[in-house]
Amino acid sequence: MVDVNEKERIVQEVFAITGMAVPENDALVLAALFYSHKLQETARDAVSQINMASASTRAVIDAAAALVQKSATNNKVLADTIESRVKKAVREASRIDSSGDGPPTGWRGVLAGIAFGILLTGGVVGIACNFNRSLFSDARLGAEWRWVLPTLPPDLRDKLIVQSRLIVNAFNE
Repeated sequence: MVDVNEKERIVQEVFAITGMAVPENDALVLAALFYSHKLQETARDAVSQINMASASTRAVIDAAAALVQKSATNNKVLADTIESRVKKAVREASRIDSSGDGPPTGWRGVLAGIAFGILLTGGVVGIACNFNRSLFSDARLGAEWRWVLPTLPPDLRDKLIVQSRLIVNAFNE
């Protein structure tokens, strides 16, 4: 629907900018009205999409906050459980006398848990640090190189040393 006030405003703006009077039914005025309407529709759509994205972002943030809160609660419960078990183990350890009976059966579980934790931690660290056995093979190769190098002819040995230094320098850069 064409707004009469909008037509008058466009005609006045064209006159203010160019100094030319344009009739309200001119094609220029109609094109300006059409593009103004399209621009307003596009702006409304953009605002709607921004509001939807904002609501989605808020929902994700709320869900993440709830997950963090739940994780913190679970970690607190786990920490309390571990603390109570450690206190119990310490109490049992204090009861051990020097009669040579050995640790109580509860200690076996604690020691097994500690050993498992150490192994698990070592495995996680190994995976996280991308640990592999190439470090050992590289060290063995270096040791073999050190033993073979003196047995080579002098000019071949000098060329190999120069090449290996170039490779090491390129690798370090």
